[in-house]
Amino acid sequence: MRRARGEGDTIHITLDRNSYYKLVELKGRLKAATWAELADKLVNMVENCERKRYKPVY
Repeated sequence: MRRARGEGDTIHITLDRNSYYKLVELKGRLKAATWAELADKLVNMVENCERKRYKPVY
C-alpha cells in the first residue's frame, strides 16, 4: 500500500552539474531559503503569468 506524500517527505531527483548550479543561482535571485520555498515561488510565478495571459471572459 502506498502512503500519501506528506510535507516532510523527500523526493530525490538527478540533475547534471550545470542544471544544479542554475537552480542554486535562481534560488539566490529569488531569495528562497529552502528548495521547497523555491518550488513554491516558481509555481506562484507561473500561475500568476498564466492568469495574466488567460483572463477569463464573462
